[in-house]
Amino acid sequence: MSISKTEFTSYIQSFDFPQLFNEMGWNNDHTSLSIAVDNVTFNIEAVAEKSNFKILVCSPFSNGAIPDYAMRRVIDNKVTKYFQEHLIIFVDQKKSEQLWQLAVKQPQKPIIVTETRWRRNQSIDLLYQRFAHVLFELDEEDNITIIDVKKRLIENFQTNNEKVTKKFYERFKSEHEIFKNFIAGINDNADHEWYASLMLNRLMFIYFIQKKGFLDNDIHYLKNRLQAIQLLKGKDKFHQ
Repeated sequence: MSISKTEFTSYIQSFDFPQLFNEMGWNNDHTSLSIAVDNVTFNIEAVAEKSNFKILVCSPFSNGAIPDYAMRRVIDNKVTKYFQEHLIIFVDQKKSEQLWQLAVKQPQKPIIVTETRWRRNQSIDLLYQRFAHVLFELDEEDNITIIDVKKRLIENFQTNNEKVTKKFYERFKSEHEIFKNFIAGINDNADHEWYASLMLNRLMFIYFIQKKGFLDNDIHYLKNRLQAIQLLKGKDKFHQ
């Protein structure tokens, strides 16, 4: 049993979580509850379950946005009193953003929180890698337990986290070597390496805050800003 990337993308973009998990072998669930945090009430709706492991969707904050990290952790802690094992999908009012939160609780170990955020204009790849293979066959129904469901989710997360981390560092090393060749005027090799790493780290930070919309609310700020400067000053000219 499998779900194609095209099908997965369609369900995510339409925020059709019940049908998505139904296609992946989960059972329907219509449980609901209300959680109050700092005088704000959040509606928690179950969209699927497997052996009492719940997939939940949380309503937006009062301003229509997804609640911040601190509030999400409070919500998760309160939900745990009702459903020990669960995954919460936070959504915004405009249905343009999702945040999937899995808090792994194990005896004698700190809670590990893994969050995967998706925005409508972003690639579906990371979300697909982490969740599209948490599938269950019909012949598993009689034997699978909540421990099995939890284990499958954790293993899928860990495997894909390792893949993403390895891919990132391989790409960083490759880009670092290429970037060094564009740097002139530094003769000392150690300084040359340091400067290349420093500039790449700063560029990644700027790219990160750009994708968060922190730069003029434009997730393509760098590209758009460069084009604007080129139109104003000409190609390969600095803005002064």
